[in-house]
This record gives sequence, structure tokens and C-alpha cells, in this order.
Amino acid sequence: LAGIVIAIATSLAIAQRGITAPMARLRERMASLAAGDVRSNIDGLERKDEIGQMAEAVAVFRDNALERARLEQQADENRSLSEKERVEREEQRAREAAEVKFAVENLAEGLSNLADGNVVYRIQQPFTAVLDAVRNDFNASASKLQGALEQVAENARSIEAGSSEIRSAADDLAKRTEQQAASLEETAAALDQITANVSNSSKRADEARGVAARANTSATESSRVVADAVDAMRR
Repeated sequence: LAGIVIAIATSLAIAQRGITAPMARLRERMASLAAGDVRSNIDGLERKDEIGQMAEAVAVFRDNALERARLEQQADENRSLSEKERVEREEQRAREAAEVKFAVENLAEGLSNLADGNVVYRIQQPFTAVLDAVRNDFNASASKLQGALEQVAENARSIEAGSSEIRSAADDLAKRTEQQAASLEETAAALDQITANVSNSSKRADEARGVAARANTSATESSRVVADAVDAMRR
């Protein structure tokens, strides 16, 4: 039971430090990115796991936002363009901004679900062709994370089963020890009885030796009397 508690506590600590906390930071960064903050750093880019892949996806949105800002600046510099071209570009930028916002909001919701422990959550509605690869990467990373946590749960169940077997063996050993102690008590009592019988037998043997000695003395005396009687009859 102590092993199970330690294993579960260790798993929760690892999940909190290595999974939940980084996802919460990514979620906050996605929210700030959606609010227009394109200058702050993104945590987790140096990681090589699924969290790193998600951070790279967030970096893609940040780069897109920077590119959009650059395009906006370029548009400001090209005021000489015709009004029609300007309107078309504005509409295009609005569509792109709406598409990026939609993708950011969906990814933020997905990260929020993962941070809350809902590892079965997947983003179902596709993004635009340019951004849909990010959605696929998120879903693939969530699937890998779910598989890893399921393996942790399976290991915990194996540890629990092993602990149950050890506890059962310990109970059986205790019962056998009690039975052996009872047998030893019975053996000691039997040995005490045997010792008492041997002592009584020794006393009876001493009495028998005394009786035999007296009988031998009587026999010797009787033999002498018989010898005297035979001698007297011979005379």
C-alpha cells in the first residue's frame, strides 16, 4: 500500500511539473497571443516531446501574427495603391485574422482541457489548409499523452496487484508461524510428560533392584538352610 501511494504521488508530481504546468503556461500564452502580445517568449520550445510540439504550434501562430503586422505596416507604406486593392487586402487580412483567431481559440480550449486532465479531448473542426497541420499535431500529441497516462495507470494497477500478493503471502506466513508455535507448545508438553514418565520408571527400577536384592538374600539364606537340612538327613 505504501508503494502504491508513493507511485501515485510520484506520478501526480511528474504530471504536474512536466505536463499540467507547461500546458497552463501555453494556454496563458495563447490567450495573450490572441490579445495581441506577439513579443513575449513562448515556454517549451526547447522540449523534444509533445509539449514542445504544442509550443512550436503556438510559435507558428506568433510568427503568423508578426507576419500579419509586417503586412499591415507594408500596407500602410503602400498608400498609393488603389482603393479597391486596399479594400481587398483589408478583407483578406480580416479573413486571415478571423481564421487565426478561430484556430487560436480552439487550441486554447484544447490546452485548457488537457491542463484540467481531459486527455481524450480532440479538436474536431478543421482549420484552414495552412493551419490544419497544427490541429493534427495537437490531436496526435494528445493521443500520445493519453497513451502515456494509460500506461502509468496500468503500471499502478500492476503494483497494486503485486502488493496484494505480498500481503496475502505475509498473512499466510503469519498463520503458519502461529500453527508452528502451537505445535512447539504441544511438543514441549509431551516432552515434559515423557520426562515425568522416565523419572517414575527410574524410581520403580530402584524399587525393583531393592526387591531383587532382598530376594537374593532370602534365596541365599534358604540355600544355606536347605544345605544344613540335607547334611542333617545324611547324618
